[in-house]
Amino acid sequence: MSKTIEYDGIVMETKDGGTRYTLVKIHNTFGTLSLYLNKKDDTAYISDFYVTENHRGKGLGTLLLKKALFICDSQKKKAELHVVRDNTRAITFYKRLGFKEDKAHSTAYVLKMVME
Repeated sequence: MSKTIEYDGIVMETKDGGTRYTLVKIHNTFGTLSLYLNKKDDTAYISDFYVTENHRGKGLGTLLLKKALFICDSQKKKAELHVVRDNTRAITFYKRLGFKEDKAHSTAYVLKMVME
């Protein structure tokens, strides 16, 4: 049985040189992601990525991140993000979508992950 995810759309707002995409359902925000497209090089930085706890596991995070990655690809940008090392659920999720660890720029507490 497949699940259908209904949402009103992805709202875009520009702020401080970056673009924030928020996935909304009716009047309740259940996911958010900020995508900053660097105008000086070929990178895009993903931050503030969050899906509310009661909406996790339904494919909403995947939908939101894939939309951001599509935008990165269309703008010829390589996506990168940082994740806390002990957040194994998030790390597994990012790796499943194609992110790799950038060991040269990671620390004891934070992994830098990049899309190749």
